[in-house]
Amino acid sequence: MLHPFDPFVKVFLPIIPRWIRPNHFSAFRIVFTPYLGYLIWTGDFVAGLIWFIVLGLTDMFDGSLARLRD
Repeated sequence: MLHPFDPFVKVFLPIIPRWIRPNHFSAFRIVFTPYLGYLIWTGDFVAGLIWFIVLGLTDMFDGSLARLRD
């Protein structure tokens, strides 16, 4: 079953190399989430918001890539 964001991700699918797997996005998110906490702790809320959006997009790409590439 396709998720509502899958058509959006299909636009970017051709530029994502085949060697990048959904687990790469998950690992990126796990490694860089503490940096988001650091940004919030230091009071840099604008950068924290941008980083939160980037990490959220990796979650979206992770799930959609897993569904679209099996």
